[in-house]
Amino acid sequence: MKKGKWTRTSEFRKKLSLIKKSKVTLEFKQKMHKLMLGNKNGHGNLGNHIQPNNALEIWRKNGGTSWNKGMKGIIHSNKETREKISKKLKGRIVTEETREKIRKAQIGKLISKSTILKLKQYALSHPRSKEFYRENGLACRRMLGLRKPTSLEIKVYKELQNRKIVFEPQKLINNKFLVDAFVPSRNLVIEADGLYWHSLPKTMKKDKSENAYLTKCGYNLLRLTEEEIKNDSFKERL
Repeated sequence: MKKGKWTRTSEFRKKLSLIKKSKVTLEFKQKMHKLMLGNKNGHGNLGNHIQPNNALEIWRKNGGTSWNKGMKGIIHSNKETREKISKKLKGRIVTEETREKIRKAQIGKLISKSTILKLKQYALSHPRSKEFYRENGLACRRMLGLRKPTSLEIKVYKELQNRKIVFEPQKLINNKFLVDAFVPSRNLVIEADGLYWHSLPKTMKKDKSENAYLTKCGYNLLRLTEEEIKNDSFKERL
């Protein structure tokens, strides 16, 4: 074809008008079908013209398959390409806006049993070191320090404020235990124990180890029960 403007014939314009108006005649459809059936790749003699509505179904019935059949997401068969992408993504800083978008997208999303099984198998085949768990455990405890205080803790804080006692809420002791309140002037650790959580076997075991550690480090420890805080008898112990 010569460069420049392409002169459209009146016949071509009529066909184009029919296609745009969705008033394609049966005869025209049949012609298009014949053109489509000429090749399993789905093109035949049609070239780059518009395909009829059910041409894709006919093409599939005749053995035509799409190039991306069976693929999920973006697949890079080349190992070298995958490694380059992995290296490029390492150390990338994810913004808070992106994190919020990801968090919202995950709300209400159910994890399938097969996915849970895969995660378990991966965890078993890739054991972590003690240092990894220590670092991640510390990060979790720091995150807990950012949570909102419970109603029991708020009541204890208000009483300390009324007595004008300087204290630190949600204090991380020696990067090991996160306590509800710490009074520097008395070297005193205060824990407000809710009835439900602190009656669980796992939590009771953790509390015992915490008590032993804090006592060994020379801290004074005061554990207040939920009942004491609610009936205000804890004020006598402060």
